[in-house]
Amino acid sequence: MTTPVTNPPPPQPEALTPREAPLPPTPASSIKTGGAGLGTSGLLQRWTILVPVLIAATGALGVVGGFLLQDTARTTSDSTAPALIEVQDLFASVAEANAAATAAHLSVSASGDEDRASRNLYLDALRRANEQLTVVSADIGRVGDTDTSEVIRTDLQNIAASLTVYAGAVEAARVANINNLPGADDQLRAALSVVDAEIGPSVASLTEAARARYDNEAGRASTLVGLAIGLGFATLGAMVWIQYRLALRVRRVVNIFLALATLALIGFLAVLANGLLVRQQALNDASDGGYDAITASARMQEATFGLQSQLGFLLLEETRPQDPNEIVGQLIAEADDGVETIVRTADSDRELAAADALNVRWGRYRAVALDVSSMSGPSRSGDAVAVFQGEGLSSFNGVNTAIESVLSDNRTQFTDGVTLARSAVERLPWWNLALAVLAGVLSIIGFQQRLGDYR
Repeated sequence: MTTPVTNPPPPQPEALTPREAPLPPTPASSIKTGGAGLGTSGLLQRWTILVPVLIAATGALGVVGGFLLQDTARTTSDSTAPALIEVQDLFASVAEANAAATAAHLSVSASGDEDRASRNLYLDALRRANEQLTVVSADIGRVGDTDTSEVIRTDLQNIAASLTVYAGAVEAARVANINNLPGADDQLRAALSVVDAEIGPSVASLTEAARARYDNEAGRASTLVGLAIGLGFATLGAMVWIQYRLALRVRRVVNIFLALATLALIGFLAVLANGLLVRQQALNDASDGGYDAITASARMQEATFGLQSQLGFLLLEETRPQDPNEIVGQLIAEADDGVETIVRTADSDRELAAADALNVRWGRYRAVALDVSSMSGPSRSGDAVAVFQGEGLSSFNGVNTAIESVLSDNRTQFTDGVTLARSAVERLPWWNLALAVLAGVLSIIGFQQRLGDYR
């Protein structure tokens, strides 16, 4: 019997390991990109270059803008802002020297002896004026833009020369007055005219140039920072869009590194915008609430010292080319406007109390000034001289003290605002640099991780 022959079973293929197992076919919807026809891998390769480049450009603009903001804030805090106050102090010292020189001159005519207190006040005020000029020159004369630097240097030179001429003219008038030489009053008038004709206009020009520099510094780098913020928002929009597109294509909805890069970019924009806005608002508050009041107080102080000097002239001169009472009226009107401005602009309880005290003391001095003006005449009324040297000097010192109190409060507000503006951007460029680098590195890691899924 023949044994049937059976064919052996065909050999079976060996099982593939998971590493060798073929990948399932990729759906067409996950390969194409709308109308662009770009695969996910190609899309990732494109944006792994574009996004870091956009972040780098945004970071570069933000860091450079941050350093410019930092530099101008330091210049404003260390130089321009102090100089604005020092210029006002300089002219106030000159005005005080005027009043003291006039009082000392008048005391010789009234009693035959020079009042040493008035003389010492004059010398002290003149010394302070020269010291303040040196400080102003060191502060605002060392830095600045080409638009104002030449004007500032010229004004500083004019003030320095005029102060020398002024001091010499006052000394000549003093010698002539003490020795009863003719023309002493004319020499004093010539000395005081140096203030009105030369020092005053130079101080006004210097103040205007310093204020222009302050305003320029407040706006410097704002355009560059604005460009950085605008490009940053465009970059942020691109990052959100690419992550949304990837979420539609792959199963992993969120890539932690791309999400962190997005948060770092948001932090970059928040820090940059906050620094710019806080600095600008602080400078605006310092200017509106502090410096404007300082300027009004300085004008008030100038008018008060000028009034005191003019009252002295009423008692000195027998012939006058202009009605002295008209000049007194003009100075009183200027001081009235100054007091009104100071009271109106007071924006705290402390400033309002100081302004009210100034208003009361000014009212007393104003009444005395009108009395002296009405009693004075070619005969140099003894009653007018007595009122001027007694109640007039006392009420004048009271007004001066009140003005200094107002100035002190507003100086504090002004310097605090400038200091806040500086602190808002002091570390800004370093934060910008750190956040921009962090966002760029995280985005590269995130895109490379996505690309790794397709290798």
